[in-house]
Amino acid sequence: MSLHKFYQAIDGDFEAACRRFYNENMLQKFLIRFLDEPCCAELNDALGRHDRDAAIKAVHTLTGQARSFGFIRLEKKSAALFQDEEITELRYEVTTEYIRIVHAIRSLASELGIFM
Repeated sequence: MSLHKFYQAIDGDFEAACRRFYNENMLQKFLIRFLDEPCCAELNDALGRHDRDAAIKAVHTLTGQARSFGFIRLEKKSAALFQDEEITELRYEVTTEYIRIVHAIRSLASELGIFM
């Protein structure tokens, strides 16, 4: 799977991500590092503890990363999280989208021969 096909599979913005990371090699390198990013887990943990400040920080980080990587759906869902009364539903949608992207990145890495 190429990076372009990866972005098609997740409905992402490949061109924007390439511009932000300067080239495909850098984008690929940082996509793999995204797998180690704890912001989604931190968001769910903060929401579970009802720690609004920590949740705001985590969702802000997640939204920024999603924007940087061109993860359009994740960006929109995470940005909407605190603008809606139905946090539980959106929390599920954000987590589901995050997991979908993580699985796609792992699949891409496997096909490219990158072992984590």
